Amino acid sequence: MNWRKQAVEKAIVDLERHREDLKKVKEEIHWSDPPAEEIAEIMKQLFRERANIANRIFMNYPPSYPNNRYYDPDPDSPFRIADFQNSDAESLTYPLIVGRSTLRERYIDSTIERINLFIKQLKVKSRRRSDFQENISYQLTEAKLKQMIFEALGEESLDELLSQRGFKPYKYRSLFKGPTLHHLYNSRSWYTKDGKVEFTVQYNIVNNGSTLKYEATGFSKRRLKKRLRHAAGKRFRIAFGEIELDSNNESHPKDLKTEENLKKADELMLSIEKEEISQQLMMYASK
Repeated sequence: MNWRKQAVEKAIVDLERHREDLKKVKEEIHWSDPPAEEIAEIMKQLFRERANIANRIFMNYPPSYPNNRYYDPDPDSPFRIADFQNSDAESLTYPLIVGRSTLRERYIDSTIERINLFIKQLKVKSRRRSDFQENISYQLTEAKLKQMIFEALGEESLDELLSQRGFKPYKYRSLFKGPTLHHLYNSRSWYTKDGKVEFTVQYNIVNNGSTLKYEATGFSKRRLKKRLRHAAGKRFRIAFGEIELDSNNESHPKDLKTEENLKKADELMLSIEKEEISQQLMMYASK
């Protein structure tokens, strides 16, 4: 297994175990009402456990505690703290799970929410980043790779996925909204019937043709329901990442200047991001 992915999976298991410990501590405090000094010491021990997990995950988070659980004297850390962002898309300056408020007993519920969010972020990062993936391009036959993509897509192309949720592509006659077909760059947009929601996918082939970078964004002019986290009139990112390309694989695009190669790029992108895109489109699809 890829060492980065292995480090993340181990951290997730430890965080889930630690989350259960927090719930038990909260319950014990509620029923036994121990002295404040004892509570403070328990919370400090739990904080140090999370710090040890953070030290294993982030190469630029030095604090660690050898006498506490989850300590690793020589960790292989796959991330930098700045790789993670807050809700305003700003890079974090410290790991989410070790904020100062997490030392306080009254914030145990908030700390558990932080852990849940961090676990979700770890899963997304390990799924999207190309350096977390196994290099299987030379181990799979072309037919097997196409079968895997076909199964992942569920026989659904990007156009079909969007069409079923009420989106239509911009026409070529529009200078600004039509597809731009270049050698190593492409941007396409779709919109809802009322014209108030737009979905855009952009591709770039970089690193001498060895990497496909993708980004899917949305823009809505509607007054959104409370359950949606994006404000009206604001462009927001739905999915982004990188995919390693194999020049010997016919199912990988060599450029982005033909419709056929765009479909290949769509298939690779959807094999990773289909679930996330589908969930976002369901929120914004026309009724």
